Amino acid sequence: MLTYALTSLLLTFWILPGLVTVSRPSGTGIWWARLGTRWLPHSPPEHLRVLPVLAERSKELLRKASKVPPEFDSNVDVIISTSFSFPNVGKILTLGFRPLAGWFSDSAVPVSKYPTFAVSGFFSFFGDPTVAIPFLLDLLRIPSDTFHFFLAADNLVGARFGTLLAAMYTLVLAVLGAGAVSGMLRIRWRALLLHTGLTFAFMLCVIGGVRVFFQYAVGQEYKKDQDFMAMELSREYPQASVLKSSEPPIAHDRASPE
Repeated sequence: MLTYALTSLLLTFWILPGLVTVSRPSGTGIWWARLGTRWLPHSPPEHLRVLPVLAERSKELLRKASKVPPEFDSNVDVIISTSFSFPNVGKILTLGFRPLAGWFSDSAVPVSKYPTFAVSGFFSFFGDPTVAIPFLLDLLRIPSDTFHFFLAADNLVGARFGTLLAAMYTLVLAVLGAGAVSGMLRIRWRALLLHTGLTFAFMLCVIGGVRVFFQYAVGQEYKKDQDFMAMELSREYPQASVLKSSEPPIAHDRASPE
């Protein structure tokens, strides 16, 4: 859950808006793209409900960035409507649950199955994740009981961070797609290289920070066996009588079959 949340924030507030920055003539594209998420903490967790707001915000960003004429607004509507049918980044990011479930259940996914896992996972996410994930667990021979862990994690982080990431992805896709149709995109290579270098640096910081947190802040050594051995009886029992020899068996009269 921590990894999913941090990765979602990095994609939402740096990587995806950076695509707008390096593809626009203006260097303030990243700030315009960030405006699209200022209302998301108070938005409903369903991505479908915010599509009209995303369409209006995309048109507003295009007008401010490149002075795109209003007749190009229909391009934004088409791109957003079409993109909703395809898996967004928020859904694809949940693919990381499958290797975790395999490690947790001692059924690690071998590297040779990663291509099958990636291709099957992408196309299965054209549907609902609650249907795609059991299919992937069965495909990779991972116990299906781990699906309950996904439901718990999705309710805690996916409903908000996943929606946040999906909304930013839709916003950036609409801005870049409509800008490409109108011929306004200009890739700034120096900014692209700088953004790529900073992205790798931020990713190393996130991965290293998560590693340090789980190594030092979360206990890794198993000590429950010591706690069990140190347990004592909760009450005192009277002294028991121990017989040194067995008593003679009790004689039973066998009844006649008659």
